Amino acid sequence: MAHTSKLKKYQLEKFDYYKTINEYYMKDGRAYISVNVNTINDIISKYSVKNDEVLNPEFMHYIETNASYIPDEYPLTLEICNHTFSKEEKEIINKVIKNHYRISLFNKQNELKISKRRCKLLFLSGLGILFIYSLMIYITFFNILREIFSLLFCFSMWETADIMIFHHDAINENIIDLENLSEMEIIFRED
Repeated sequence: MAHTSKLKKYQLEKFDYYKTINEYYMKDGRAYISVNVNTINDIISKYSVKNDEVLNPEFMHYIETNASYIPDEYPLTLEICNHTFSKEEKEIINKVIKNHYRISLFNKQNELKISKRRCKLLFLSGLGILFIYSLMIYITFFNILREIFSLLFCFSMWETADIMIFHHDAINENIIDLENLSEMEIIFRED
């Protein structure tokens, strides 16, 4: 019984996540994401070719995970620590990180446009099907065909609502996150 009461006590506690995040990540109105690196390969994939560098997936995951905990209204600063990079390496790192998130942002914005077009197409086809269905009501020998049109109308309206409610919200959230990441300041702290 003692274990259950302790669990209930912790469930009733209010935990301020933003306060905890602010204590660890915030400095001068900016949100900091600190990354400890040993070599450039911790940031840029070791399989990349010169002038066609790609971010290390583990590095990207770390940044995106930490950025997801930070409220959107704070500008981000990526603080790369514990390694001395040459001027050329710093430029490459800056370019690759910025390009990666800008390209990802562009792709998400295109995905949203395509999704909106698909939503409009489904809605208009649903209205067309409803019109055909309403004309078929007066013809009594097309019962099966009327049911098929009824089903198609319901499907197109359901898909339209699903896309608008769930899919667009998820894409918009990704766009906001990627905007923050694409505008993030990158600094190097050599310890």
